[in-house]
Amino acid sequence: MFYCERCGSRFNETVAGASSTCPRCRDRDGVESTLRFRLFSRSALKVAGIEPQRTSRRPTENRG
Repeated sequence: MFYCERCGSRFNETVAGASSTCPRCRDRDGVESTLRFRLFSRSALKVAGIEPQRTSRRPTENRG
């Protein structure tokens, strides 16, 4: 399932394959918002008793 981080709309792979941006945000507000892939929905994780964890994105050190 693909979702828009801006408006929260969800799309299947057919829509995401046609455009990598959210068609609703583009048509309604004229804004390009990237679609993101989510393997499991948050509600499915709650039912399973799993708390989603965000990973930190630290820049890697340049060891030259």
